[in-house]
Amino acid sequence: MNTIFKISLASIILFVPIFMFFPTTIDPVNAASPYPYQVLDNDDGAINSSRNGRTGTWNYDNYSNDYRGDHRINYSGGEYLWYFNSKSSAKRQYYAYLRHPDFTNPVANYFVTTGKVGEIRWLDDVGSINQHTAYPGWNKIGSTRAYNSDAYYFEVYNIEGYPTGADGAEVDFYN
Repeated sequence: MNTIFKISLASIILFVPIFMFFPTTIDPVNAASPYPYQVLDNDDGAINSSRNGRTGTWNYDNYSNDYRGDHRINYSGGEYLWYFNSKSSAKRQYYAYLRHPDFTNPVANYFVTTGKVGEIRWLDDVGSINQHTAYPGWNKIGSTRAYNSDAYYFEVYNIEGYPTGADGAEVDFYN
């Protein structure tokens, strides 16, 4: 038994340092989250999807590093919305996928609203992010309280006229 323990301990001591030299890349958002979550793309599932809305002109384009290969960009002001379903009355954590080099808004503002496009009712300020210097990929925008509405919008708002991107969006639900 002592010999088995020595062999096992020696194997562990020799084997573990090998992994220290192989860095891994883990998606910071979808990496085995203990919470339920929803992810939507711009134009989720189809161009002009019912899962998205917008005011102003949001140009559609493709780029190899985009989430699911495409994005929307606005140069002159407007809102882009992702329509999420609620999960009970859980609190929410929001993320945005920002990887396109033309997303350069230094203060992209994100909100949570309810209602139809054009009849939006504001619920919460989620946060803002500098899209130009953001981590290339998923970025935490902020968190909000629980809502009792059945569905709501997570939106990015461009009031300054900087090139503002809309790509993937995620919400995690937690208590």
